Amino acid sequence: MPSPCLALSCAQQLASAASRPPRSSACLNSAAAARVQPAAAPGRPRLPRRLPPLAALRAVESFNHDFDLDEQQQQKLDELLYSDLFCQQVVRDCKLPEETQVEFTGILFQPVPWSPNSRKGMPQELEEKYYGNEQYTFINVPPVFMFQAKIFQPPRLCAIYKRSDQPSA
Repeated sequence: MPSPCLALSCAQQLASAASRPPRSSACLNSAAAARVQPAAAPGRPRLPRRLPPLAALRAVESFNHDFDLDEQQQQKLDELLYSDLFCQQVVRDCKLPEETQVEFTGILFQPVPWSPNSRKGMPQELEEKYYGNEQYTFINVPPVFMFQAKIFQPPRLCAIYKRSDQPSA
């Protein structure tokens, strides 16, 4: 049986602890604060607290943007990209004026990572010719179209559409 003094001191300690506000992690010293970390989601590794400096990011020096589609893939993709319904969707989704008509130019390209030579995410020769020209609109080929055409490599494609502001007859 504990002594009454000991029991009294434990009860006093509990009462005083209950009346104190809980400690926040900001009050902890640096050693204790370093140990207190939010739990990571199950199955996910913990990410570092600091982001790497931008100087650690490098531009891609060279990227092979060439790709080949077999005849069936090209035919199915052309059928989908030339359709009137999809052209109307391009006008609507690109927020072009309602009277604008678009037509697929037949030009597909694989988006490329940023580099000093390809700053807009497209091969340099296409960037020089089409980018900044108000007559052309660029879209990402919808993944559903890629799947329907059975195109799995490259994983992404972009298409170039030519705009005409007068309605076609």
